[in-house]
Amino acid sequence: MSTKLHQDAMQPQVEEFLEKHDIRIEHSGSQGMPTPVLSMDQAPFNQAIKSSIRQSGFTAPTAIQSVAWPVALERHNLVGIASTGSGKTAAFLYPALDLLESGLLKTAAPPEGLSHHRHSLGARRGSIQPAVLVLVPTRELAVQVGQQAERFGAALGINSVVLYGGASRGAQMTELRRQRPPIVVATPGRLQDFVEDGIICLSNVQYLAVDEADRLLDMGFEPAVSALVQRMPRGNVRQTMMFSATWPREVRGLAANLLQGSRNPTVHLYVGNVQKELVASPNVQQHVMVLQSKAQKLDALLDFLDQLRAEEEGLRAASSSSSSRRKQQHPRVLVFVNTKDGCEHLAWTLNEEPGMPRIGVLHGDKGQREREQAIGHFKSGYCPILVATDVAARGLDVQDVRAVVNFDVVPASRPQDYVHRIGRTGRAGAKGQALALLVKTNPLDVQFAPALVKIMTHAGQEVPQELHDLADKGIKRPGFSRGSGFSRGSGFSRGSGFSRGGPPKDGDREHKGKGGRFGGTTDKVGLREDGYGAKVGKQGGDQGGWRRNSGW
Repeated sequence: MSTKLHQDAMQPQVEEFLEKHDIRIEHSGSQGMPTPVLSMDQAPFNQAIKSSIRQSGFTAPTAIQSVAWPVALERHNLVGIASTGSGKTAAFLYPALDLLESGLLKTAAPPEGLSHHRHSLGARRGSIQPAVLVLVPTRELAVQVGQQAERFGAALGINSVVLYGGASRGAQMTELRRQRPPIVVATPGRLQDFVEDGIICLSNVQYLAVDEADRLLDMGFEPAVSALVQRMPRGNVRQTMMFSATWPREVRGLAANLLQGSRNPTVHLYVGNVQKELVASPNVQQHVMVLQSKAQKLDALLDFLDQLRAEEEGLRAASSSSSSRRKQQHPRVLVFVNTKDGCEHLAWTLNEEPGMPRIGVLHGDKGQREREQAIGHFKSGYCPILVATDVAARGLDVQDVRAVVNFDVVPASRPQDYVHRIGRTGRAGAKGQALALLVKTNPLDVQFAPALVKIMTHAGQEVPQELHDLADKGIKRPGFSRGSGFSRGSGFSRGSGFSRGGPPKDGDREHKGKGGRFGGTTDKVGLREDGYGAKVGKQGGDQGGWRRNSGW
């Protein structure tokens, strides 16, 4: 493969830009690859799209956008490997809109010579034939990409529809037939349903974007993706844009499958050393606390929230502008827990802490409306703290998430999940913080410690000695027997500061806390019944609620 750029790209500032962002480019074409753009003025879009981008607050392209935009507009394939939060959505979406608006992507009917695709599909008369297809692994990411497509497409008169499971199939079908959109954003399972029923025909797909390809594989969507790709045109008709945060053998295999038979030049873009190692975003400052027992985890979390709150107040005090005073009082913080039960319990426990802001909850048992509401409240700042399972780890794109807390760390076999979790902060060039809470007596934490040392080292982060010591223990003793201090359950040990009872059973209720760690008076929204059965009496009572051990 060649890394040669167009002749006008061999400028010192371009080379400096590539070196600064640790960008590696491989190109299969013989004419050299398009010149990266270093500013919005250089962005190769038409004026209507440029105007929309500027109005949205974009000031400069990210590293992956600087390369992806000109590559896409010259109809090359792109495989982009970059850490989460690097701006991959805009990297494939803006070129798609530009190509549609300019007429380079045909929307009225399938390109000439593709009738055999329609025959092989058995597509019904009047089936929807999108020119642009975006495949994503989760409904949350589908909704977010769809919102961006709708926002920027509206000014151009370009419609889009989002398809995902867990929502009304009939309503989605109605939208498809009403809008006949040139852009479809979908999860593989729901799209496959519509294709097999002849409602959607993929023979006109000329621009395929696959986002979070590694997550698609993790979730077992490879057969569905392969089946869908078989129904799309190949050769030089379809252009493919694939993005992933990691580049293991399985993702390389998917890329080869997507690009099979393509006659378009292909660009492989690596931002950072992700082509070799799993790398966390350098914009995220990682903190680790190694605790003696699980009973200390809540206090550690609350102390961290105290620190973030103090930093926020300091920033507000340093600014006298009215806009600063109007900003939300509490920084946005995303807290990850490994289980649905643990998610509900931690959120309920935080809600019982006097003076805490509103707490949101997001996990797989939530219905689609509840999930969208939780994300909406988090985005707006109504619930600035969101307790979630890994359902929120990928694709959740919320501006100004100040920090991510791994209240429970991920299994040692899935270090990439840790990287994806902390990638929810430090996005689009902003700075963020991440805190991981590990317990010396928890074998899962001990086993994960060596991977965390490696991730922090590759990201250029300082690794505390306590973590090195724990990692040495994990290397020497990869297996632990039960009874070594680890208690199965929701992440808290019984009898050491918490008594397990669970959220109240009497439905939604409102709590008010005065004073407390955050001061003032705040309303706190109670959680729904989750089936634990133990009722909670007055705060601080002995009727089954979790009580914080304040002795740490």
